[in-house]
Amino acid sequence: MKLDELVILILIYSGLMTFFIVPFDRNKPFEHPCSFSTLFRENLMRLIFHKKTLFAVILLILLLTGIWFGFKQQEYHINTHSGNPPIHTNTTAIFYICGLFLYTIVLYLLLALTTTFKAQKNNH
Repeated sequence: MKLDELVILILIYSGLMTFFIVPFDRNKPFEHPCSFSTLFRENLMRLIFHKKTLFAVILLILLLTGIWFGFKQQEYHINTHSGNPPIHTNTTAIFYICGLFLYTIVLYLLLALTTTFKAQKNNH
């Protein structure tokens, strides 16, 4: 996969995940002034427990299974039609799956941090 293709996929995935992770009522202010850690924990919970998060989880599961079965299909095709010794794509597939999962966690934490900074700025 070329770099420009990867960048486009990352942009689309980031946009979809951001849309699904951020709740519609994100501008709802906190009732009391809190410390940064309390605000961060509340924002983590707010970003997880709402209706749209289900679609983010479904998207993540579909992509993870798509990566796995895509590599398995590539392995099967090469082993069946090439005449070369058999190959195994498990390591590459697991690398891609872990990379996507880690990227999703980092994206989630960045969204929680930005909402926390905005909430802390509005509370003070």
